[in-house]
Amino acid sequence: MEKLAPFFLSRAKVGNHEGIRTLSIGAVAESIMVGNPDTSRLLPIIMPTLINGMSDENEVVMRNCAFCVGISLQNSSSGAITYIQESLLKLGKLIQSQEVPAVVKDNAISALCRIATTFIEHIPIDQVFLGIISGLPLKEDQDENNNVYESICKILSLRPQVVCFTFAFY
Repeated sequence: MEKLAPFFLSRAKVGNHEGIRTLSIGAVAESIMVGNPDTSRLLPIIMPTLINGMSDENEVVMRNCAFCVGISLQNSSSGAITYIQESLLKLGKLIQSQEVPAVVKDNAISALCRIATTFIEHIPIDQVFLGIISGLPLKEDQDENNNVYESICKILSLRPQVVCFTFAFY
């Protein structure tokens, strides 16, 4: 993966055809998901491209980048803290935007869930949980339902007090 990721992500740059960008990011995301490698050494290589890609004009590129951010950080044993804040901000903007298609929001919510359950001790879980809840229900990408549901259950079991905080502001 360490040799393939730079190859694929070099094709994900703006200026390349959107089909090539979509395919290259999707290939990295699916390789991480299926292979389940520790992505710690990949993060400095892939995260700048993925974070920038969440602002792409193409919805499939944005969707794939959001998905890949979530699984990349989830599969990291170290080094993820560097990228969490920026990832949370970008994902939150996708979820709150009125211009972003629902399928992109669904993937952003799922990525937020992956980050929240993996790094619950290192993030403002009350705010992140509010962001997750604000984007529900998922509207188009039903494949993300299991991850979102399991994450919400895990967050509530580990931090039941988030319910009080969330519904005080919701």
